Amino acid sequence: MNKIKKTFYRQIEMAVTVFSFLMFSSGASQAETHFDITTLGLTDSAHTRSSDGYQFNAAQQLNEAGQVTGYARRYSGEIDMGFSAWFYDGSTTAEIGLTGGVHAMSNGFQKNFTNQLNDAGQVVGRAIRYNGATEIGESIWFYNGATTSEIGLVGSGYINSGNGLQSNSVVKLNQAGLVLGKANRYDGAAYTGTTS
Repeated sequence: MNKIKKTFYRQIEMAVTVFSFLMFSSGASQAETHFDITTLGLTDSAHTRSSDGYQFNAAQQLNEAGQVTGYARRYSGEIDMGFSAWFYDGSTTAEIGLTGGVHAMSNGFQKNFTNQLNDAGQVVGRAIRYNGATEIGESIWFYNGATTSEIGLVGSGYINSGNGLQSNSVVKLNQAGLVLGKANRYDGAAYTGTTS
């Protein structure tokens, strides 16, 4: 009986020692951990619902440099006006994408989204194209860290002459900033496949 008690107490003593070690290790680790919390996204009046201050931002990609892409809901007062794409460079957030012209409805509604981000801080994304209030495809854009440019195959052979439909899509962005994509082809108003 005495031998059983000694074994039992020895097991409890070992368990307490292991538990104490784990608590000490965990405490030491936690004392060294430091976090900086940053609110990301677009928070200006164009991205805030006027009645209640509601805002919606969603992060999409994070790279090794700590840069982030995402999108924010747009508003005009109470009215939903689509989505804006944004890029956080580690200190500030900027709106990116294609805006205005064929990339906005007649009332200003527009949609931009990011697709891919590389470690150099380059981004590819997409913007919906409009004719008045009708969607007529998608444009692809490239953000080089300073400016946004439309890319892809456009113009003759890549636009539907009947309704103005034109669509490009992204397949891949590499670390060198090269983009692989595809575009719909048209012969007049007839769809004839895609070109990579």
